[in-house]
Amino acid sequence: MVRAAPSDDEIVTGGCAYDARVVSIRPCSRQMCRAPAVATLTYVYADSMAVLGPLSASAEPHSYDLCEHHSDRMSAPKGWSVLRITEHHDEPTRTPLYGA
Repeated sequence: MVRAAPSDDEIVTGGCAYDARVVSIRPCSRQMCRAPAVATLTYVYADSMAVLGPLSASAEPHSYDLCEHHSDRMSAPKGWSVLRITEHHDEPTRTPLYGA
């Protein structure tokens, strides 16, 4: 079988051509949720803090990608604070939980 030369939109890797226009969308980390992730949640255990920021450039094993619904409703353990970092480079807001 003869294959045509790859177009400008294709990438050749190991003899296989892949379409470079395909965008990979990471799903929400919450179980049974397949909505696209828009934010990344990480925990800073030493400071008892949950940090929620814009979606990271790549998936990390110790972070959680959340969709808009779950990132808006995210909560942290009692006594922890939540640091929300916005995309607009505003000052991050630190939200104490349960009056702490």
